[in-house]
Parts: sequence; C-alpha cells; structure tokens
Amino acid sequence: MAVNATWDDRWGVERTGLVSAPEGLAKGSTLQIWIAQSGAPVPEPTTSGDALALAGIITGPVIVADVVVLALLWVALHRGLMAYNCAAWE
Repeated sequence: MAVNATWDDRWGVERTGLVSAPEGLAKGSTLQIWIAQSGAPVPEPTTSGDALALAGIITGPVIVADVVVLALLWVALHRGLMAYNCAAWE
C-alpha cells in the first residue's frame, strides 16, 4: 500500500513522497525505506536468495532444452550413421 511519508536523505535534507508500507501500519510509525543517491525512494534490493531462485528458474529450462537438442542430434546422427553402415555392408 502506498502512503505519504517524510524522510531525511543522506545529506540531511527532508523529503516527502509516496512509499510502500505494509497494511495496518499505524500513522506516524517508523518504516525502513531504500533511497537512491538522489534521495528518491527505490524498491528494496534483490536478496541473494531471490537472485539464486531467479537464476534457477531461468537456467533450468535452458538446460532442459539443451539436453533435448543434444538428444535429438544424437538420434539423427545415430540413424544417419546406421543407414550409411547398412548401405556399405550391402
């Protein structure tokens, strides 16, 4: 939920704007936010666990596709060589 908030940037300048806050947070409560060098609020950085999960989600299908391509290539090569060998034996 977006709420109006006031915070001090790294140089001590007071800033105001919309920030994301959990539901039910009491008015006037302190909330940790992430700010850019300009002092503007930014989303929380990705955790190492989230980055690892995303890497698994992305690389999993790529590895499966690579295995399928290699298997199809092996089958095609095997059939081609078998046909060549059988023709040579005749």
